[in-house]
Amino acid sequence: MIIGTPAYLSPEQAQGQKLDHRTDIYSLGVVLYEMATGQLPFDADDISALLLQQVKQPPPPPRLLVPNLPEALEKVILNALEKNPSRRYQTSAALATALLAVVTGDVTSPEPTRPHPPVPGGLLPTEEVDQAGAPAAEKPHKPALRVLLADDHTILRKSLAGFLESHDEFAVVGEAGDGESALTQVLALLPDVLLLDLNMPGKGGLDILPQVRAKAPNVRVLVLTGRDEDSYIVRALRAGAHGYLLKSAEEAELIDAIRKVMLDQLVLGRGVAEKIVSGLLTGHSENQTKLNDTERQVLLYVAGGYENDAIAKHLQISMPTVIETLARAMDKLGAKDRYAAALQALRQGDILLEELHAL
Repeated sequence: MIIGTPAYLSPEQAQGQKLDHRTDIYSLGVVLYEMATGQLPFDADDISALLLQQVKQPPPPPRLLVPNLPEALEKVILNALEKNPSRRYQTSAALATALLAVVTGDVTSPEPTRPHPPVPGGLLPTEEVDQAGAPAAEKPHKPALRVLLADDHTILRKSLAGFLESHDEFAVVGEAGDGESALTQVLALLPDVLLLDLNMPGKGGLDILPQVRAKAPNVRVLVLTGRDEDSYIVRALRAGAHGYLLKSAEEAELIDAIRKVMLDQLVLGRGVAEKIVSGLLTGHSENQTKLNDTERQVLLYVAGGYENDAIAKHLQISMPTVIETLARAMDKLGAKDRYAAALQALRQGDILLEELHAL
């Protein structure tokens, strides 16, 4: 039997699972959220829908509702509202310490103490708890990678969120179904990784990607899309995406890609890597004529998204020279268009991704 007010139930309570003291920490997190914003994090007329929100849906960041709310306070509230009990504050004392740090301005370590597995009954033995309420002999716990999902396909997004949440190393901190909402949440939450679809209502992924990279440079952006056209790949890479993965990728490939972008590695998924690393795109042989420096520079700016007049201005050459140089480079590379030529130049090393990101 589930007993309690639905709006304040913890996810484990909503699912009828075994409870310990951490369920009260979640419920207190709901109260704190309501005190800070004036509204509940989850609300629905139907109780079943409300319980489903408690279990699956991340709460809207409080600072989206109250922009001047201290960021440190938002962090404390969201940590108390973690879906997985092991990611919340493990004791009320730890939560109180974090709140006190916010009030006094000492916010150097308002993070929740991380647990060892709870003992039977859910209560930590007194001899294993220090004065701050944290386990005294716990092993260092690596914080979960905070992931934000941006995709307008609700079923796919929810399935992906559930899959990532099933791995303790990931925490889905937000979801967005359009580019504008994704950008707002990225700037408010500053996740570790943004999984970004390219085609969404209103502003698409390619529209917000430059703003994400400019305003939140520490957020790694992994494009997850069904588009494998040359122009999409080039535009995403030149805008600063840390990786480009197709939605047809296996689950293990996605997990590996997220880990790699966190290590500042460029990730090109299967079906994308072949377009750059192999000659499958154009069928051109490896023994092609080397590009000269002008051809290489022109293609670098093409990959950077520049039109011919801007290329002429940057390289200080005439427009006819740009057009002739581009045509010559396309002929050498056997490319069907300027984007394909730029990808081919990337493939054979005439253009470096480091140069592309530096533009």
